[in-house]
Amino acid sequence: MGTERWTEFEGPCLCGKGKDFIDGEAPDHPWAKSYSPHYKCRTTCEECRANYGFEERDGAFYRVLKTEITKKKKNESKWHEKQREIEEHVISGGYHSQLARRLNALRSMAAMHRVLAPLVYAGSLNSFRNDMKSAGSVGEWIERHVHGTDWSRLAEFLGIQDSALQQKTEQASKLWQESQKPLELLNPPFYSLRKD
Repeated sequence: MGTERWTEFEGPCLCGKGKDFIDGEAPDHPWAKSYSPHYKCRTTCEECRANYGFEERDGAFYRVLKTEITKKKKNESKWHEKQREIEEHVISGGYHSQLARRLNALRSMAAMHRVLAPLVYAGSLNSFRNDMKSAGSVGEWIERHVHGTDWSRLAEFLGIQDSALQQKTEQASKLWQESQKPLELLNPPFYSLRKD
């Protein structure tokens, strides 16, 4: 019992001074659920490691510039920073307590769900009830489920005009979009899991 590991691919690196590998792993026990194996790419070449990384798309493996990977990670980091900034702004503005009061004033959890579903909550009414029960209070539910950019929609619901919040959420949305752009690929895939 444990994890089955194997080398899916071994071939020359981009400059030819080392080798690139694709290693696969999957659970190897009777309780394993059926799912796709997980793959990791690596290279033995120091020069290539400094200049490129790897990206898997639909079972095909590509090389990507390290600068692109760094830029993507930087945008993700900036997005997280902006989310924290929004949270601090919301807390200092007392928006958590305003939302909790508005939700507590509603007659039922179904009414709360009807209000929150189009704004921030994607789950069913039953899931909402379970989440609320687990949280123990509306305030704790807000802490667990309402984050960063959700507050621009909730501010509108609360009737709050806050240009600073709006600006921060717009910046966060742009950073998120930048961080989710696909990386620019260096060349055609160097290996594909599909054997078509």
